[in-house]
Amino acid sequence: MTIRERFSENCISLLNEAIEEHDGCEIFVVGNLNAEALVFEVTVVARGNEGSVPVLLPFAEKGDVIIHNHPSGVLKPSGADLGIASQLGNQGIGFYIINNKVDRVAVITEPVAKPEIQLLDPGFFEELLAVNGKLAGVFPDYEERPSQAAMCVFVAKAFNDGCLAAAEAGTGVGKSLAYLLPALQWAKNNQERIVISTATIVLQEQLLGKDIPLARRVLSDAPEVVLVKGRGNYLCRMRLAEALEEYTLFKDSSGELTSIKEWSLATKTGSREDLSFFPSEQVWGDVCSEADTCLGIRCGHREECFVLMARREAAKAHVLIVNHHLLFADLAIRQGGMGYETTAVLPPFKRIIFDEAHKIEASATSYFSESFSRLSVFRVLGKLLRQKRGHHAGLVYAVGRKYPDCGIEQAVLPLVQAVRDAVDVLNAKVCECAGSGKTIPLSDISGQKREDYLVLPLKELVSTINNLVNAADCVLQKLPRKESQDDDREEYELRIQLRRLIRIASFAGEFASVTGKQEQPEIAGITGKSGKIFWFESFRGTRREQIIRFVATPLDITPIMRECVLEPHASVIFTSATLAIGESFEYWKSRVGLRDFTARECRTDIFPSPFPYQKQVLLATPEDAPSPDDPGFEEYLAKSITEVLLITEGRGLVLFTSHEMLSRIFQIVFPVLG
Repeated sequence: MTIRERFSENCISLLNEAIEEHDGCEIFVVGNLNAEALVFEVTVVARGNEGSVPVLLPFAEKGDVIIHNHPSGVLKPSGADLGIASQLGNQGIGFYIINNKVDRVAVITEPVAKPEIQLLDPGFFEELLAVNGKLAGVFPDYEERPSQAAMCVFVAKAFNDGCLAAAEAGTGVGKSLAYLLPALQWAKNNQERIVISTATIVLQEQLLGKDIPLARRVLSDAPEVVLVKGRGNYLCRMRLAEALEEYTLFKDSSGELTSIKEWSLATKTGSREDLSFFPSEQVWGDVCSEADTCLGIRCGHREECFVLMARREAAKAHVLIVNHHLLFADLAIRQGGMGYETTAVLPPFKRIIFDEAHKIEASATSYFSESFSRLSVFRVLGKLLRQKRGHHAGLVYAVGRKYPDCGIEQAVLPLVQAVRDAVDVLNAKVCECAGSGKTIPLSDISGQKREDYLVLPLKELVSTINNLVNAADCVLQKLPRKESQDDDREEYELRIQLRRLIRIASFAGEFASVTGKQEQPEIAGITGKSGKIFWFESFRGTRREQIIRFVATPLDITPIMRECVLEPHASVIFTSATLAIGESFEYWKSRVGLRDFTARECRTDIFPSPFPYQKQVLLATPEDAPSPDDPGFEEYLAKSITEVLLITEGRGLVLFTSHEMLSRIFQIVFPVLG
């Protein structure tokens, strides 16, 4: 095939220059096609040697082509070429091989043509929400909300123009419906997947139980909508079997585990919310699905895996409902090399709507924080080996039984105990400095005390973990290779847990390095060069023992937001009842990477509440209230609440921050009002 059948003249020249600049070695190029299916734009993304080149897939998306030159002039694809072409072809990306003269091309796979975008008609949504519109036909007492219609048009235009948009919508606007209508219509018209991300389960339940069914009633042929939950919400059949075996081995009884086993035989979803009871965190933690322990194709329960079933359902839908934490988990994997055209945690998507957008910073900060504690270290060590009542269990013993002469038990057992001792010492040392407080300012641990009570114990923990990992790895390296992946399950699981320990050791080492260098810490913690703040907190374990959690938190999520959210997605909509201060979005924009972000247009608007607060709301603050720690506070509170509710004839919503206080006040107020 001649080169001019596939490339514009300008691209041919650019490719010639790129190959010459790299001395005729291999290059890896992403090409964009025009309406005539000619490559009209090329970007060199990797450079190699005479026989190979790095393959960087995240740079290409559906409808693009990957272009790769063969310096030999032989355009026949190699086995590696065919493997990459197959992977790309399944994502709708083409694969071309050219010679160094750029006068011949071999088309290995064709790109999938990008469909023409069907824009939304803003007037359609104005009519839909008008006083005599289709929504009014659903509700006999429908009242038109101008702010809702205006926000709906605002979102539709943001989709059409492919821009970023932030909408503050006051209480009563009906913002969920205002973004759902254009989102569902866009997904239907263009067969594009849209992710709607929320911060709370309550809003997800509102969307699924009320707003989405309503939107589907007023839109014809609305696309499928699926709620996607994190894998920790699903039962893992393999982990359930292991837990049952361990409970039997150690002769422990667990009614919860027995109930979960019986439920597992009947459930179609494996979702925790479908259980008839709420299991304890410890029991569910033993049987739920975890990314780090998933065996993938090695798992004997793969065909009946609840997580895979849920993912298949998500792949069929064009609108996904997720929470912020799960979305950031997906985006982190994509940004790390997976790319945006294949499935990570979620199937690929083009557009995002953040509801409860005021909580984005907290969610991203939480997800991208690192931490470890005595409990997390013990949990990994417990996977390696457990001893109770003369019985032994764990991955070390499983490998030892499989290879009786490998010596793994003798090599690893004393080192596991050394890690236990090291993390116990670290926890005890910091607790000694912390006292009984929950917050532990690093400014309280300075000079030689910080070296003795924090830095040296952290370094000792790192050393003992490294010794354990190296000893276990040395044994694993000597084991015979398996012909089938099904035969090395125990070794594979052991390596997973060793990688967990390596991550803990790496973080503990970074914590020791940062805290050991800075003499005058900030009040809350110490800021490292990585842009994270290092700090620790105290909490109580199941036996009420004091435990220290070591944490590193990013101070600024701007780079994360720009790389993962703002730059790669066609449209991103942010909405909440509270985004602006006064009428300015600048502070919120500064916290989520939008301030001074010039690569994309960002629109903002405020849609006021239809409620006449000035006429119907009274904000009152009592001047005679005692302090909450005053012995007479409860008596005052009960009397005041009773008086107010008698005036309102029992109509009122009373909010408490303490469930215990709520119960006591209820016992006093109810006899009077009941």
